[in-house]
Amino acid sequence: MTIARLDHVNLRTTRLAEMSQWYDEVLGLRAGDRPNFAMDGAWLYAGDVAAVHLVAVEAEDAVGSEAALKLEHFAFRGQGDAEAFQRRLQERGVSFRRSRR
Repeated sequence: MTIARLDHVNLRTTRLAEMSQWYDEVLGLRAGDRPNFAMDGAWLYAGDVAAVHLVAVEAEDAVGSEAALKLEHFAFRGQGDAEAFQRRLQERGVSFRRSRR
């Protein structure tokens, strides 16, 4: 088996509504279908793909163990009007770095 592409990112948060709103308003990801898991959360879609999975946790669950994962970053490849997107980030005070390949 070989890896074909990034499927999704799963993030634990104590601020589910706020994060869902940010991904919607800033990145344009839309909340969509999600299995009926025991814990609260949201799946945010880029087109037809559930790209970001958010899991709601209590404050004591969000930090703690030595084995806790720490995410440095993840990246989406975009298409379309990069300057308009950059203005949207600036209007919201979102720091970013634009790189060109």
